[in-house]
Amino acid sequence: MLGNNNFDTFFSQNLISNCNVLVYENDSGGTLLLDREHIANFTMSRENECAVSFAPNDTAVIEVINWNTLSADTKYWFSKATSYGFQNFVCIKFQVNGEQTTYAIYFAVEKVEVDTKKWNGKITLCSPFKTKTSPVWGGYPLDIYGFDAMPNDVTAFEQLQHIAVNLAKGLVIPNFQDYYWNDYYFVDINKKVIDVQFNTLNLLEDIVESEDSNDRSDIAFLGIANKEGEQLYSETKAPTIIADVPQLDFTFIYQGKSYIITSAKVFITHSGSDVTNLFTITRGSNSISLSSRSSSLAVGVNYVCVIEGYEVELARPTTDYYVKSYVWLEGSAGLLDAQAKTREYYSHTKYVEIKCRLDPRIEPLDNVFVDGLGTIAIEKVDMTFNGGFRGSLKGRLVRGMQLFDPVMTNLQYDDNSFSFNIKNDNVVDVVLQIYASDRTQHYTFNLMAGEDMTITQNNAPNLMQSFEEKAGGSLEDDVYCYFVNDSQQQWEDSDNTIILEAD
Repeated sequence: MLGNNNFDTFFSQNLISNCNVLVYENDSGGTLLLDREHIANFTMSRENECAVSFAPNDTAVIEVINWNTLSADTKYWFSKATSYGFQNFVCIKFQVNGEQTTYAIYFAVEKVEVDTKKWNGKITLCSPFKTKTSPVWGGYPLDIYGFDAMPNDVTAFEQLQHIAVNLAKGLVIPNFQDYYWNDYYFVDINKKVIDVQFNTLNLLEDIVESEDSNDRSDIAFLGIANKEGEQLYSETKAPTIIADVPQLDFTFIYQGKSYIITSAKVFITHSGSDVTNLFTITRGSNSISLSSRSSSLAVGVNYVCVIEGYEVELARPTTDYYVKSYVWLEGSAGLLDAQAKTREYYSHTKYVEIKCRLDPRIEPLDNVFVDGLGTIAIEKVDMTFNGGFRGSLKGRLVRGMQLFDPVMTNLQYDDNSFSFNIKNDNVVDVVLQIYASDRTQHYTFNLMAGEDMTITQNNAPNLMQSFEEKAGGSLEDDVYCYFVNDSQQQWEDSDNTIILEAD
């Protein structure tokens, strides 16, 4: 979401005025290049389906009038396409009732066409991801996300796609900072928070519902086959004295292949003693290195490094629809976690399409709440600006009119006290219901939308017995809570959140 909570008020009114599209150099603190004085028409399409089906894709076209009256700085900025050597990124903010969005959308300049007879121009913008076509240099460090491997010969963007897909995340250009060449951000595709409340006053046509014809609710993640390792590398050498400290490094470079390393060890040659604990092991997408981290290496003694593993090969598919995961081993916890989260997202097969007076804050992967319908995970935003904002939204209905469950954090207890926090992530006020293990003790608290509160022995003293039973290992039934909304009957109660699990 591009921010500015005042837009909620603006889009609850029939009349909206003083709208604008503001195009800046690189960041919103930079030079203003274009606004409605020179923008005859602005169209934008942004699509992101969590990188499983296609790359996140942003495009925009700005039709410019009176090109000859633009400043020299603006003409220079749009003189050629964005490249590593000419980083003329732009950021776009939107204005409604004279107020700007808090954050911006970042674009690269793809093409500029100018009619020198009529002095009209057409600027085509694209996602900065589209410019990330150079190979990854130096190898990707695998320990950042715990990956078992990474394809060696990939572009910078392909690498990001592999990471996003295999973490079950959405890949986006960040909107909350100034843009630099390598900026990216990952979004939880199954997040529960509501980003924008859509006011149905802005509907231009009836809401259209349909089913996803490409059902991916049982999508399988195909990982790297498990095999027995064999010797890939062996080298014997003695430490080198640097600044009076013995140092020793071993490096196996993959030479354009990808490997799973099953063992990497260092031994003293003459005794066979395993001294791997004296070395730091660094695993990357194109190499593995073992570097001494101790001054206790013996001078004049030979050490041998032996690395075993096998070349990456995917397991065989058992279904017609699958993701090729080149980073996780088949059956690994990481692979199964990515598969489960992705299946959860795609289990929501109902699409919702809305044509509307468009709130320009809404971005792909935002959760938008529509009263009477529920929560939509937005996958596509289309916008047209010619003095006002019109467009359409398309996304998955990920939750109907059921309250989100209470979010519990910071649970603590001892012999004399307890505390835990409960947050209401819903867009409406709720009543929190808490039940002790014996079900005879029951507490209710009112929480406003977005509010959190701390429950302790002071405001819920009769829960203390349940915590004492838990501390003693004798808790017979769960302590749980849930939300209800008594004022609006259209809301279903939330599911239970367990505070203490029975022993």
